Amino acid sequence: MLVAVDVGATKIHSAYFSSGKIVSQARFPTPHKSKAALLSAIKKAISALHATPSSIGVCVPGFVHKGIVYGLPNIGIMRKFSLAAELSKEYKCKVSVQNDSKCFILAEWKKGAAKGAQNALGITFGSGIGGGAIINGKPYEGASNQAAEFGHMKIQIMGIKCPCGGFGCFERYSSGSGIEGIFRHAGGKRLSAKEILGSKERLAVSVSKNTAFIAGIGTASLANIFNPQTIVLGGSVCGAYMGKYKRNFLKGFSSAALPLIKNTKIRKARLQNASLWGAYLLAASASPNVFRSRS
Repeated sequence: MLVAVDVGATKIHSAYFSSGKIVSQARFPTPHKSKAALLSAIKKAISALHATPSSIGVCVPGFVHKGIVYGLPNIGIMRKFSLAAELSKEYKCKVSVQNDSKCFILAEWKKGAAKGAQNALGITFGSGIGGGAIINGKPYEGASNQAAEFGHMKIQIMGIKCPCGGFGCFERYSSGSGIEGIFRHAGGKRLSAKEILGSKERLAVSVSKNTAFIAGIGTASLANIFNPQTIVLGGSVCGAYMGKYKRNFLKGFSSAALPLIKNTKIRKARLQNASLWGAYLLAASASPNVFRSRS
């Protein structure tokens, strides 16, 4: 029995899989700033499935290496803890833990918009910005599984402070939380990114166009580095960047992309809950090189 858990900045989504299909699932709010509360909520999400797991795959929005979480900036936890060991001890089974955006591109590469690509990037524009890369037909982790942390690429010297502790990170300018912060700083009300992106009010439209343009520039910069066949976009903000503000996004992309990069395929994710499916693939896989960080 395989269990997958997608720990997001706002919710924890768990699912029990059998024969590659979801049999049952559960959702709980994500507690912030407390490691103990977060662990309790993850266990609650798993136990709510009423299944005895033989393997568990977990994806989280942060820095992971060998089953140890080193920081979850958008959940307000920057202390390291061994999530894989904690869950393995509780459920007496194999536990694989990985970054959520690496799980996103893994699923989209295996089953979705990047299927068949030898070189692909996944960029998730949600509460933060995450990423994952497929290079020469293999998921790429880097020396300590920190490859493709696209949201923490610096795009402005001494720019806006990021929860990671740095300044000028990409996600401070084009993620959901970044949009909210920029809008408030410009004199706007305390609105959600969804409300800002959906608004017709002049300031909201101006901020949305600018953040989409910056998102395009950031995406082009990454494409210039990796030269992928396909870029897959996902996350809660992606709908606006590939919809209402697609023109601004593509204008930014075109302005920054090198000549042979301009025609790179940019696709919206095909899978619903792609990161959850990536966590399932972690649980199901017997291969050691599938973006896996195990207990």
